[in-house]
Amino acid sequence: MVLFFPWSLVALSWLFFVLIGFAWGRRWGRNEGLLLGQREAPLLLRKASLLNGRCVICQQDTIQPLPEPISSPLAYD
Repeated sequence: MVLFFPWSLVALSWLFFVLIGFAWGRRWGRNEGLLLGQREAPLLLRKASLLNGRCVICQQDTIQPLPEPISSPLAYD
């Protein structure tokens, strides 16, 4: 008596679970990437604005003249 084992069924079920895992991982990774982008974009815009001296969105100057230094009573004359 020869036992028959359906290897094709094992292979198909393995392929099914691999594809399900791939789809779940891809979806999870995309969501994580979108969240990271939403958190990082304002920081990158601010960095670019500070380095350029102009707002990258509205092109308004961001460099303002420094106020006069406050004379300290501890300053040496």
